Amino acid sequence: MEIVGNIYSETDYSKFKRLECNRIISKTRFNKILESFNGGVILTPITVNGKMEIIDGQGRFEVRKYLGLPILYVIDEMANIDDCRRINYANTPWKTADFVESYANGGNENYIRLADVAEYAGVKYVNILRLVNKKTRDVKAEKDLLKSGELVFTEHDKKVSMAYCDKFQDIRTALNDEKKLNDAFWVACKVMVDTDGYNHTRMIELCNKLRMRYSQQARLEDQLKMFSTIYNGGRYRTNLYFEDYLRNKGRNVRDYRESHFKDDREDISTL
Repeated sequence: MEIVGNIYSETDYSKFKRLECNRIISKTRFNKILESFNGGVILTPITVNGKMEIIDGQGRFEVRKYLGLPILYVIDEMANIDDCRRINYANTPWKTADFVESYANGGNENYIRLADVAEYAGVKYVNILRLVNKKTRDVKAEKDLLKSGELVFTEHDKKVSMAYCDKFQDIRTALNDEKKLNDAFWVACKVMVDTDGYNHTRMIELCNKLRMRYSQQARLEDQLKMFSTIYNGGRYRTNLYFEDYLRNKGRNVRDYRESHFKDDREDISTL
């Protein structure tokens, strides 16, 4: 048997530092660790580096501090944020948001701008990428990009995405919709706003007028149909059908000079 290190005990909590780029301890995770202490004190030590920054065990540290218990710890002099991510990913997998916040806290300007938009509008990081057309149509690939630390999100991207979010919030306010928004809402809003001929003032007027007809939809096409129903209501003549982008490869506006039925369609006159 070989002794390779020492375990220390400390009651002065101020000596320990939170690693700047580490993820935030959620209330749910804190309570889960706290609950585990009910069956007996967990003796597993936390790991700190030479600066007394917590590399592994931030949750255990917070719970032991809350309970007034001494902190058991070992020192890994050269450990850093990369070690922290690797250890935590193996134990309690980091979510996409954890990676984004970690890079932002570490000073990466691209991720700081992305986090600013998310906080401003309450939008998922992946959906923000879609607002500026930084999409792969592959959710896993999109999340992998965010986790990689290689995202490029410029100041222009920030302004564009925030402008979209302002319009989306206008719509949500006019509809008096306080429900938690799903992905279909945000994607449908972008399709609608990008449609040639779309008039935002008109949409807000009609959302205020016809809000009782509105209900949030789970499927993108259904959400687009719902927006079309509202937009084409009232006294206006020009019609836009936002769901057409799904059917006609981006062609949103129906042309009534052309038939929408195939020549060999069945006779529906008696239906």
